[in-house]
Amino acid sequence: HHLVIDGVSWRILLQDFQTVYQQLSLQQPLQLPAKTSAFQTWAQKLQTYATSAELEQETGFWLEMLEQPPTMTPFSTAIAQPAMASASTVRVKLTQAETQTLLQEVPAAYNTQINDVLLTALVQAFREWTNQPWAEHASLLIDLEGHGREDLFPDVTISRTVGWFTAVYPVHLTVDTSDPGLALMNVKERLRQIPNHGIGYGLLRYGREQRAIAQLQSLQQPQVKFNYLGQFDQKIDQCTKDEINLVTAQESCGENRSLLGPRDHPLEIIGYVSEGTLHLEWICSGSLPPSKTIETLAQSFLSSLRSLIQHCQDPNTKGYTPSDFSEFQWSNWKQADLDKIQAAIGEN
Repeated sequence: HHLVIDGVSWRILLQDFQTVYQQLSLQQPLQLPAKTSAFQTWAQKLQTYATSAELEQETGFWLEMLEQPPTMTPFSTAIAQPAMASASTVRVKLTQAETQTLLQEVPAAYNTQINDVLLTALVQAFREWTNQPWAEHASLLIDLEGHGREDLFPDVTISRTVGWFTAVYPVHLTVDTSDPGLALMNVKERLRQIPNHGIGYGLLRYGREQRAIAQLQSLQQPQVKFNYLGQFDQKIDQCTKDEINLVTAQESCGENRSLLGPRDHPLEIIGYVSEGTLHLEWICSGSLPPSKTIETLAQSFLSSLRSLIQHCQDPNTKGYTPSDFSEFQWSNWKQADLDKIQAAIGEN
């Protein structure tokens, strides 16, 4: 259940299950890796951190994020929070070859992560869907969901801790160019500016005094949530032919949330890689436009994503951004500085 286990926890449990199964099969003593910090310890540390002066410094960052009016509000009218039962799902996917290129080749062009590429394609798709001209910059406010297992406390290790660590936080993404490389670098830099992968937002909004909570809750809230879950079918371990190899079951596990519960976003997009293929589920509330309209948006996303993949495959495509040199504390480079340096190196 979501209250006790997240996606990373599944990997921990399945690795342990496989290890125990193999040891039993070989009549070996049962031995698992040492446990790490308890979830309760993590929660207590977070509670203290939520009221710290260090976290308070993030308040201005999050207020600025939510105060910026996005140019694209996909669902302009007020949307009620219908029950989960009203939701419908549109499913799209890449091919295995496209997925392999996205995961293995695309990152080298601009030193990106998969979320950089997926979210760039998302903003581009919404631009096309809302018919916003390229002469104007396009910005979209979304909620981004992450694993939440941040390295905040030197005396806490949670690499083998089972629990629900997920963090959800708002991100204001802007694309003001038709150049795919520049668009990708803009989104990449925006994501790199987020402190501690967004875990502080929830702590500020729900774990501080009422004034701070009211500030954040009074501002506009995203209508779209995006969550990339990772690669589901990576081998849990390198297995020989005599060892167990766990695979994904084909049976449905049923609903993981009550159908009577309210939806917190009109549109939720979930991405994951299974059987070597990137799948995307567009889960939309019944109060949104018909599913065929959302399918148009989903197909536009795939088209933008394929264009980015093709662009990054060009051997002449290469670019750096200031976050690539963040380890140099003395550096205050801007993107224009890096472009000049790269151009000078290319000339020589």
